[in-house]
Amino acid sequence: MMTKLFALLSSDWDSNHLDFNPHIFRNGSTTDFYNATLLNSGHASFMDIPLMINQSLVNESGTIDPIKTYEISNTMVLQFFDKSLLNRLHDLLEIRETNPEIEIELINKKYIQ
Repeated sequence: MMTKLFALLSSDWDSNHLDFNPHIFRNGSTTDFYNATLLNSGHASFMDIPLMINQSLVNESGTIDPIKTYEISNTMVLQFFDKSLLNRLHDLLEIRETNPEIEIELINKKYIQ
């Protein structure tokens, strides 16, 4: 059971792939969580592979620029830790204002039945 603020950043799911992310903490959790998807990314987007092999069909990183992937994921992770560990005021939803490559939502536990 999750009792602390949580954030999930994942790659872009193929439309045929079941996406359980929005439901992961629905039952039994007592906290809010951020659910984020990096658009046009793949499983390997969060590794060094796209920098070494610059062909998305081979490296499974999607079509997103690898540098942009690192910029967005670093921003989200740092702001999340600042917010959850240091109590700094960050609205992670604002990341999407300057980065259209990300979809992010806050799933508020008190509104989930």
